[in-house]
Amino acid sequence: MTLRFRSVAIAALTVFALAGAATPSFAGTVLSSNMNVATRGEFSFDNTNWLAAPFRTTSELTRVTDVSLDVSDSGQYAGGNLSVEIWTASNAGPTAFMQSILTSPFSSTPVAITGLSVMLQPNTDYAVVARGNVFNDVPDFMFGPQPGSLRWSVAENSPHTGNGFVSGLWEGSNSGSSWSSYPGLTLKMSVFAAPTAVPEIDPATGGSALSLVAGVLAMIEQRRRRATLVA
Repeated sequence: MTLRFRSVAIAALTVFALAGAATPSFAGTVLSSNMNVATRGEFSFDNTNWLAAPFRTTSELTRVTDVSLDVSDSGQYAGGNLSVEIWTASNAGPTAFMQSILTSPFSSTPVAITGLSVMLQPNTDYAVVARGNVFNDVPDFMFGPQPGSLRWSVAENSPHTGNGFVSGLWEGSNSGSSWSSYPGLTLKMSVFAAPTAVPEIDPATGGSALSLVAGVLAMIEQRRRRATLVA
């Protein structure tokens, strides 16, 4: 075995071993939040009337890791899936569906969605959309079954935290085909984000990986010596 081939083998083994020991970092910081502001009121949403809250990525924070919505039940929810989605957005409201981050029955307030890794463009407007998918009808003995709904709490535009905070509240009719804005009102939401994930070497496994490389190299050297003696 030539010296060059051994060098290539060493490099390849090291890369593979350390890649196996690498783990991505998922820590997030507040991109946008007004969850601690007093509630001013509530807007309801259902299967066809949706709500959306805006936020904006920064040049550094472009990977959403956690989202929390101050969504509650006021007795008009009888089961069915709540969907929370991320859409692209403009000043006029959400423009296009991008990714679903939750589809499950409503269980508690606030709705906390963790462990995400949603990659977004830097310095770009987005919206978190909440809708029914599909909410069951609520029994009503006087008027018959009524569409089920949940409520999203509303706060005034300030105070807030995070460089990605954008004030605004959009209500979408006809399943999000058109959106109406309510100036001066903002839905209560927090968005945590982080820079693009960079693999980090796990100290607990990094030593084992290097030991594996050393063992393989010792085996290669032993075989080389045997081949030399036979020759």
